[in-house]
Parts: sequence; C-alpha cells; structure tokens
Amino acid sequence: MGEFYDPARRQYNGNSLLKVVDSMPFPDSFKVMGLFNVDLFIPILTFIFGQAFLNGHSGIASVYRLTNERYGLPRNDQLLIERTKKEVIHEFGHTFGLIHCDNPACVMRSSTYLEDVDQKKLHLCHKCQTQLEIHTY
Repeated sequence: MGEFYDPARRQYNGNSLLKVVDSMPFPDSFKVMGLFNVDLFIPILTFIFGQAFLNGHSGIASVYRLTNERYGLPRNDQLLIERTKKEVIHEFGHTFGLIHCDNPACVMRSSTYLEDVDQKKLHLCHKCQTQLEIHTY
C-alpha cells in the first residue's frame, strides 16, 4: 500500500484506495466495502472515517480513528464494533444514492469527529429510509 501513502501527511489517500477497491473484480458481489486500519485522508479534509462512490458499487472505511486507544481512552471492543458498523452502513448508504442527513441520530449524518459517530444510531431516519426505498425500486 506504499503507493497510497503520503509521507508528508503520514496518511493514506482515500481517493486512491477507493478507486482500487472499486476496480477489483468481485463477480458475485452487489456492493463492495474495503475495510482498512490506516489513517485515511482526502485532499480537502484532515482525515476521513470512510468514503464511497455516490450511487456506485463500492466504498471504504477505516477503523484507525474509531478505536478508543487512539484518544487515550481504555480499549472497548464492543464500541469499536458499533462504530465500525455505523461507518460501513453510512458508506453503503452513499452507494445507494443517499447523501448526508441533518438528523443527528441518522446513520447518514456526516461525522467530522468520533463524538459524531457515537451520537448516531445504527439505522436510517424515516426520511432516508423513504429515499432509499424510492431509489431502489
């Protein structure tokens, strides 16, 4: 993964990783999610938890900034699993055409900080659920 690493930022380019995941052949797959444990960025943001192609086939997510240990807090595997699920659901939501939601509890709300991830629920709000149903029929 050296070609994706930006030594000046000491992070991995999310745009480049997403393109590679999107180009990988998974013949029996409907959607694809690349999971990583590296610090991701895109040029306009300091870091990202994940990203996906809107209405696309694939997304990526990283657990790197989802662990308590990263912030000097005690390890909590259950919380890490919950945070990871939220980010994966969020990115898959984008692949189904959902954009960021302003409902603080909706899994499609944008997450700038880890606290934002923790405040979200594991599900879509009614508005996003309705949009998903309209989009998939």
